[in-house]
Amino acid sequence: MSPWLVLKSKLGGVVFSVGNSAALKSAANAAEVAALVNTTYQAQDANISAVAVGNKIIVTDLAGRDISDTLAEGFAVVYVVTNEKVSIQASAGQAEETLSQDRLIYKAYEDRFKNEGVDDDADLGSTISLGRDNYAEDLVISFSKEANGLVSTRIAETQRYEITLNDLASEDIVTIQVNGVRYSLQVNVDLDGNLIGNESNTQFVARLVSFINSFQDVHTAAGALNAVLSGPADTLQLSQRAYNGEETVFMSHPVVSINNLSGGQAPVSVVKNISEHEVQLLDFDGRDSALTADNVLFVGEEFYNRAVLETATTAGGKTVVGSDAMVVYVQNGNNADNIISAKKDAALNEGEISFNKIVNKATPFVENFAVHGVSSVPAALT
Repeated sequence: MSPWLVLKSKLGGVVFSVGNSAALKSAANAAEVAALVNTTYQAQDANISAVAVGNKIIVTDLAGRDISDTLAEGFAVVYVVTNEKVSIQASAGQAEETLSQDRLIYKAYEDRFKNEGVDDDADLGSTISLGRDNYAEDLVISFSKEANGLVSTRIAETQRYEITLNDLASEDIVTIQVNGVRYSLQVNVDLDGNLIGNESNTQFVARLVSFINSFQDVHTAAGALNAVLSGPADTLQLSQRAYNGEETVFMSHPVVSINNLSGGQAPVSVVKNISEHEVQLLDFDGRDSALTADNVLFVGEEFYNRAVLETATTAGGKTVVGSDAMVVYVQNGNNADNIISAKKDAALNEGEISFNKIVNKATPFVENFAVHGVSSVPAALT
């Protein structure tokens, strides 16, 4: 190799240089040059490293700054040619990224304060449960664009909102909007336009509760709302009615508007989110199969994932499936039990449905029953 005199490059506008030295001149291969570059560059900035890959020297900047690869940008190698042909070329590539997957883990507890999870692999005994909540079928999901233009994902369970209304006066109109559906009522005026005498703020809130509950259409964008009077004065609480034991509609934060037709002191409204659980995955778009059984887990003490929360692909025809249940075998009074005689490929992926070979005689049931696995997938999340 020809004797080197200087090697210089520019990273993020800062010059890094290996000057003329006996060590550089005596470097016999790329590995020896890379060792000198690495030592010199790291002494100036610990984010920068250099290694040799074959005849190439790879310079990496953990800070992700632009690296020069032309003379105009600051890259230069000065050398003296002896009796060998020397080729010098620089190219900048994409910075390597190391990604680690975040996971959202829901755990069911027997005793939360002792960190004791439920037994999610039990098939014998009188109490077999993964808990009443905290599994995929209990959750609702929203994908909404934030002010920065990026889509965020929100996952919630047992949604509830408290709405407090104060300083209402005659003829004021209150409108509550949930998922674009509006519920509007006027103080001291009934639905037919007739006057109601001397309706107080508290009485109006109670009438508003009855008005919201009077809606029978459960297929609106807001789902089916339940309204009740809440603890604080002049406060109502909104929640979702359950469809077959579970919620199916994500309620966005209610928007309250008040038309102050009384002309007096401006009325005041306060909306508070008191849901049992809500998590926002900021700037993470969970659509198009970004949420899967690999990154959203539902576990107990044994940490077996017993439910599936997954979003369908936008294209490609991927089938979204649930998870296999475990069947608890109580014999049914029949020695040739229907579980034992079942086909072995009845489970997902042509596996065998899991069940206890020893008859469970401790349950109050006379029929075999399924537990643990929940075939529950959020609907319409494409």
